[in-house]
Amino acid sequence: MTQNKERIKLLIEALESDEYEQGLRSLNKDNKFCCLGVACEIAIEHGLELHKFVRNVAPFNKGRVEYDETAAYLPLRAQEWYGIDESNPLLCWLDNSGRRYENSASFLNDRGISFKDIAAAFRRTYLESDEEKEK
Repeated sequence: MTQNKERIKLLIEALESDEYEQGLRSLNKDNKFCCLGVACEIAIEHGLELHKFVRNVAPFNKGRVEYDETAAYLPLRAQEWYGIDESNPLLCWLDNSGRRYENSASFLNDRGISFKDIAAAFRRTYLESDEEKEK
C-alpha cells in the first residue's frame, strides 16, 4: 500500500495541536482520544466516510466511540485512506536517552507517551528517509 504522506502530515499536525485530549484503551471515549482515534477524526474531517457509533452500555463501554465497528485500532478504510498497512502501526520512537525503539501506536499511547512524542514517531516512521531514521 502506498503511504499518503500529505494525509499522514495532517495527522501529525493534529497530534501536535493540543486540540485533542489524550485518553487510554479506546480510540475515543468521552472525547478523550487514542492517537489512532485522532487519525479517524482527521480522516472524517477530510472527507472519509467512517461509520461513527457511540456505545452507551455501562460500565466499560459507556461513551466509547466505534469507527466502522472498531473501538481499539484503525479501521480498514482509515488504513487505506492514510496508506498504512497495519491497523496498529509500528512506530519508530526515541526514549529520553535517545535510544531507538519500535512499538505499536496503541502501546505508546496507552503507556502515556505524549501526543507530541507520538507525532514525532509518526514523522520518523513515515516521512523521514531511512538515513534520517538511523540518526
